[in-house]
Amino acid sequence: MRVIVSGGTGFIGRHLTERLRGEGVHVRVLTRRPDHARIACPDCEILPWPEVSEPPDPRALDGAQAVIHLAGEPVAGLWTRAKKQRMFASRILGTRSLVTALRASSPRPRVLVCASAIGYYGDRGDEELDEEAGSTSAFLSELCVAWEAEAQAAEEQGIRVAIPRIGIVLGRGGGALASMERPFRLGLGGPLGKGRQWWSWILIDDLVSVLIAAMRGEIEGVHNAVAPAPRRQQEFAKVLGAHLGRPAFLKAPAPLLKALTGGFSFELLSSKRVRPKRLEAEGFVFQAATLEAALDRIYP
Repeated sequence: MRVIVSGGTGFIGRHLTERLRGEGVHVRVLTRRPDHARIACPDCEILPWPEVSEPPDPRALDGAQAVIHLAGEPVAGLWTRAKKQRMFASRILGTRSLVTALRASSPRPRVLVCASAIGYYGDRGDEELDEEAGSTSAFLSELCVAWEAEAQAAEEQGIRVAIPRIGIVLGRGGGALASMERPFRLGLGGPLGKGRQWWSWILIDDLVSVLIAAMRGEIEGVHNAVAPAPRRQQEFAKVLGAHLGRPAFLKAPAPLLKALTGGFSFELLSSKRVRPKRLEAEGFVFQAATLEAALDRIYP
């Protein structure tokens, strides 16, 4: 089997390509940085995609049965105007360009798995959110709506489209924990704002399993790629602190977070109590259904 992965050098992409290669899949990585990709994704075929606003060479997609599209400017960090423009271009223009290449490829891949995010739901307090919940006018929510629409355009070409809305991804060596560990180890961990906001998360190993299940047709359409047990952020901090053997009581006031991260502070402070309704309906088995179980695997 041949599978195309964009964003293969990122945190999720590295774990995904490693699993696919372990299952005997031939993996082609579409990337803007071929030299880096050869190091990050050994044993993968590396194909350059120099500019995401332009379609990759359609011949690069020929013979592939599936495309898993993960590429995108990281959401975390200070949201300057330039960063928000990169977030938009990498997701909207990148997905549009990829779908254009899929249209021109022959034969076409049978499936496109295109990442999205639970930022789709905006700030929803204690409301329990399944895949039928609507979007909001928040920046990331509107971005996700447009992003998903670009991916769904591939259905016009007879390509099956699956869209996982991904929560906070937990694992060693990258993802959310990479930015959380340092302050916690310095004794600076604790509630963000009031700490009452719900955080919906997923273990990296479970996310990779979700992506592969979507690729194989075991999960259809839009689905929430989160574990079934979201936690309030102050509880999340307490559990993480316990696993690291560090305190977790130092509060980070909302104005400070806004000064440090700009619009990204909205995502840190907003509440998304997301339920993986469709994964549960398909009988998906989580390796880590609780936060404690996930951190036990990450910090044995």
